[in-house]
Amino acid sequence: MKIFLAVTIDTECDKGVNWIVKQPLSFSNVIKGIKKSLVPLFEKYNISPTYLLSPEVIDDDQSCEILQSFGGNVELGTHLHSEFIAPNSNFNSLTSKEMQCDLEASIERKKIINLTEKFISRFGYSPKSFRSGRFGISENTLKILEELKYEVDSSISPHKYWISKKNNLVNHIDSSLQPYFPSIDNYKKNGSMKILEFPVTIVDPFWLKCPIFIKKRFNPKNRYHHILKNIFFNSSPIWLRPTYSNPNQIKIMIDSLVNYINSDVIFLCMMFHSNEFYYNTSPYVKDTNDLNRLIIKLDEIFNLINKTYNVNSLKLSDIIDYV
Repeated sequence: MKIFLAVTIDTECDKGVNWIVKQPLSFSNVIKGIKKSLVPLFEKYNISPTYLLSPEVIDDDQSCEILQSFGGNVELGTHLHSEFIAPNSNFNSLTSKEMQCDLEASIERKKIINLTEKFISRFGYSPKSFRSGRFGISENTLKILEELKYEVDSSISPHKYWISKKNNLVNHIDSSLQPYFPSIDNYKKNGSMKILEFPVTIVDPFWLKCPIFIKKRFNPKNRYHHILKNIFFNSSPIWLRPTYSNPNQIKIMIDSLVNYINSDVIFLCMMFHSNEFYYNTSPYVKDTNDLNRLIIKLDEIFNLINKTYNVNSLKLSDIIDYV
């Protein structure tokens, strides 16, 4: 069995408690944190990460200088937090909680186009990889990305659901756990689109064992459905994400996934935010002690994956050659 691992980093401005955006915008997590916290581990374990850049990061000269200095050892892609890109941008926003599913189709299209053009203007080439902010993918997102020649999207969060500020439901409970080429009519189903969907690796033991007809009937907006789920099987999703899961949980999750998929090839997608790996730039790390503990945890996770499984690290868009 061979396992391919993509390490993806949503690269954003500095934030604080409750993910409140620090104003004026600052980028110490990119300028200082990435080199200090992440690069040594990536070099130690021969990992080629993918940084998915929010618009405000692309606007920042110093952040881009740091990211460009990594050369071909990394992939740079895009990450849409719509507050920070026209039309209807608001660079003074204290939150980045808007979701694409709430946008009018024409507005979403223009924002993705503007983000892509901003990336090309900054780096001199077209991005291949994309992730929606807050996993808020819409029915139009992949069609727009395919038109713009993106090759891989990673906006699906299996066994999870999200409810937007406008009460729109993004339901990924019954989504695939492995990469697939989506249907143009339903982005959660297999089809003939050219863009590859590479879901973030998240596994909930309940949904893993649950019959498909129950998944499809489960209504996340119905509190009685949640009560029944908790009565019969009180489980929570395990993320391949160092701020959410410890090495033991991740081993359980990978073993469960390997048994469930029953294939010679398994694909894993780790995700976290750049601002999770510097102090006082996210809700998770308040000081250097917190930061050191998180770095040690990520080191333990990489060590576990390397020693236990036959893992090959690839950039996000490279995965398409192995599906």
